[in-house]
Amino acid sequence: MAMYRIAGVLEARGDDDGVAVNISINGTDKIFQKNIKEIHTKEWLEKFQPEDVAYIGFLAAAEYNNNRHLIKSIAGRKGAVTKNVVFLGMFFVCFLIMCNLTASKVASLPFPFLDRNIQFPAALIFFPITYLFSNVLTEVYGYKVARMVIWCSFTCSIIVLAGTWAAVQVPGAEAWLNSAKDVQSSYALLFDTSLRVFIASSLAYFLGEFLNSMVLAKLKILSAGRHLYVRVVGSTAIAVLADSAIFCWVAFYGILSAQAIMAMVLTQVVFKVTYEIAMLPVTYRIVAFLKNKDQMDYFDIATNFNPFSLKTED
Repeated sequence: MAMYRIAGVLEARGDDDGVAVNISINGTDKIFQKNIKEIHTKEWLEKFQPEDVAYIGFLAAAEYNNNRHLIKSIAGRKGAVTKNVVFLGMFFVCFLIMCNLTASKVASLPFPFLDRNIQFPAALIFFPITYLFSNVLTEVYGYKVARMVIWCSFTCSIIVLAGTWAAVQVPGAEAWLNSAKDVQSSYALLFDTSLRVFIASSLAYFLGEFLNSMVLAKLKILSAGRHLYVRVVGSTAIAVLADSAIFCWVAFYGILSAQAIMAMVLTQVVFKVTYEIAMLPVTYRIVAFLKNKDQMDYFDIATNFNPFSLKTED
């Protein structure tokens, strides 16, 4: 069992200063400091948990290569849930619920470069924004925080769908039923999401969001925190290809032709990726603001990427 854990990283004050870490003794409230070079030895590393060993190695490599930018970016807390995470989570939930309430409608709009209209689920208008929030959460606070928000949003979505379904099943008052033509059927059409659409959106949501967050977190390690635009667009492209294919085929197979479904998938992928590219300036501004505000720039070193784990602490 590990004796110590990394409680935080202290940013070097000058170019000649080594990187120091705060070390907590497991089972106590005692914390002491050590230079990263002192603990990057076999005797010390054996006393830490595997994730901290990887973290120490990452810092030691950055210090050895004199990568001051990288050292600075990962200095401070290793991860935390701040009030800004709560705000981002609230927006995430709002847009996810809007997606679920509009997913069953197939919209049609003329396309300037084609002779025909293109068809797409109305939820396509809102869903790409969830990727923006997921990208920000992963980039600033790490995969584990993003994973928690993804699960919480899904839970909230189920509660809303269950509530609206129950409201549809309750018999309407006579005065309400007589207030407009076909009011009950219209209400049911709006809120009674089919089981098929729910399954399709759930599968697409899980695979897309977790794939996006995981790929983005891994690319951050590989790029040492550089080239955010490449990481955001790359992770989103992989995720939207998976979620669009799953949702369209599960939700509309047997209802629309295979050609129409393929066209819908292609439309979604192009639209979502283009959307993320167009929103890059917004993503950059939000990320820069939150990193400065919360002094957070989490690197998922040796993170457990199991989507079913709810741990947010190391």
